[in-house]
Amino acid sequence: MKAKITTMNRTKGTKLRLLFTGGGGAGTEALERLLSDRYEVFFADADRESKPYMIASDHWLQIPLAELRNFLARLPTCAAACRSTC
Repeated sequence: MKAKITTMNRTKGTKLRLLFTGGGGAGTEALERLLSDRYEVFFADADRESKPYMIASDHWLQIPLAELRNFLARLPTCAAACRSTC
């Protein structure tokens, strides 16, 4: 199955916003470097202390552990936080 990216009502000149969970992982800095020119990139992780130094605080979110019951219920809240920045 292929992933489909939709651009919902973006105004001209605004970047599509991407949210990556597991943002404290090894690939976070590379994703930021590779994608930030084209997209507005956000990262989320359960470990508040795992934020790489180069990721701006307003593009970093703390989320519950994926194994917790409320993980999926909290993701829309994270998405809303991404929309409200800038």
